[in-house]
Amino acid sequence: GDRIEAGDRIRTSPSSNARLDFFDGSTTALASDTEITIAQMHSRRDGSGKVMVIQQWLGRVDNHVNSLTDRDSSFRVETRTAVAAVRGTVFAVSTAADGSTHVTVTEGIVNVAYQEATVALSGGQELTVRPDQDHLATCPICEVSSAPWPTPSLPRPAQETPYGAQVLGATEIA
Repeated sequence: GDRIEAGDRIRTSPSSNARLDFFDGSTTALASDTEITIAQMHSRRDGSGKVMVIQQWLGRVDNHVNSLTDRDSSFRVETRTAVAAVRGTVFAVSTAADGSTHVTVTEGIVNVAYQEATVALSGGQELTVRPDQDHLATCPICEVSSAPWPTPSLPRPAQETPYGAQVLGATEIA
């Protein structure tokens, strides 16, 4: 497969899909008609502080994130309307052309931040955030906190080691 790095933009066509295998063993599968950017992908030299951030513009990604054991590690999927942050779980994010974001959790916990609220979703739960939605307080299955999920504070490049990911299993669908 091809090696990808932070800053790379990946787009699948209507007849293709792709799988990204990250340096820590986590994977992200891109469905057809999906477009993402790898915004961040690095860790500290000692292997801690693993950070992977995907900006999702359109389509669906299915993520299997290995457990991130240290406090400074995170895996996030950012869309125009929400941020889904995890520390090890299985979840999907779909983004529509209008900016709506739909998060589905298969197992584990996903913190979905939108404006001033954070919603914790667990396995079997899902949530849709629309661009015109003022807040998430109306979500019947979620608990809403008043502060967004914390973004880890990491040392700058002098102490970071960039890693790549590989696109594996990209297939053309007939």
